[in-house]
Amino acid sequence: MSLVKGLQLQIFDGVARITFDHPETRNALSQEIVQAFADALRQLEDDSAVRCIVISGAGDHFIGGGDVKAFGTTLAMSPLERKHAFERRVSATIGAYCLLERIGKPTIARVRGAVAGAGIPLVLACDFAIAGESCFFVFAHRFMSLPPDGGLSYFLPRIVGWRRAKQLTLLGARIDSRQALEEGIVTQRVPDAELDAACEALIEKLIDGPPIGSRATKRLLNESLHNSIAEQVQLESAAVGECVASGDFEEGVRAFLEKRRPQFSGR
Repeated sequence: MSLVKGLQLQIFDGVARITFDHPETRNALSQEIVQAFADALRQLEDDSAVRCIVISGAGDHFIGGGDVKAFGTTLAMSPLERKHAFERRVSATIGAYCLLERIGKPTIARVRGAVAGAGIPLVLACDFAIAGESCFFVFAHRFMSLPPDGGLSYFLPRIVGWRRAKQLTLLGARIDSRQALEEGIVTQRVPDAELDAACEALIEKLIDGPPIGSRATKRLLNESLHNSIAEQVQLESAAVGECVASGDFEEGVRAFLEKRRPQFSGR
């Protein structure tokens, strides 16, 4: 199903697949596409039948960054007009990146080819990122005298460290898939020919898991970055209480006692 030109959504057997589909521009992100992406995430967040979300780019690349051709249309503006236009543009992306981080369903970035600019935080915000060997990351904001956006300045230091994040962004670094794995930017690296198989294997493991327990786990880990140990243990107590009141907890205990695999339903 096409959400807007350049963005596709398919839902089948509990798996939602969102594809940035404008390969002739390396799937460059326009405001319209980012807004449609956020709308899709809101829909999926409330869909109990969806157990996992996979994000891909069509063609040979994931996302080559923002729509620089659209940037060109702002050059005729006055500096003040352009300032306000870009502030609105960047602010409009907040919902998409916040939703991607907070959504309670496991998320996978399926990555190949180029990942640049605003495409990088989409990878970093996902729970898992499987990269084909051809994958490379370009921290390209520097080349247009821009700072990071799309939450890149939030996600990157938390994954690679504060000083390394400065190196990557201030120098406009390009790193290959091997370096991306070593840095923690991706979670798995496979030959390009095995990328789809690796994604499907991970999807199978995730949708076999407990939706309620997984949602609570994601929420706790996200919140732990901002809390004291006392605050975090209190949140854990509430999350455990929420989970043990579910049918999935009962199923997990019965399956253990009966020496069989649990069949979680999300209830």
